[in-house]
Amino acid sequence: LNHLVLRGDERTFVDMTAGADMLASGLFTRFDLTVFAVEPTRQSLAVWRQYREHADAFGLPRVVVGNKVETDADVAFLRRELGEPFIAFPHVPALKDSERDGGLDAAVLPIAARGAVEAILRRTVRRDGARFTDRK
Repeated sequence: LNHLVLRGDERTFVDMTAGADMLASGLFTRFDLTVFAVEPTRQSLAVWRQYREHADAFGLPRVVVGNKVETDADVAFLRRELGEPFIAFPHVPALKDSERDGGLDAAVLPIAARGAVEAILRRTVRRDGARFTDRK
């Protein structure tokens, strides 16, 4: 990633390991934007808080996604515990099925899920090349 050159409106998406393992290297500091998925559980929130502490120290931009949200209580819980805006992504059984079956037809995603993905993609990302070369 340190040598990747993007032109125009090109984007690269990197799916990293779940949990705090991603903090073991400096790789998380190399992204223009981190999309962090938080499930409505205390364990997931603990990992989020650990990540947030490190990301804030580096001034890293982020979007928080409430992942596998099934109920209004899930939304209320995340709203209360996160203390910042988030995009709710519903629980979608078809995603698990696609992992088993080897492919996902985007048409099976509910409108709420498609809306969450579109909201992330619409985010304006400010590329800061100096930040990548200055940070060791």
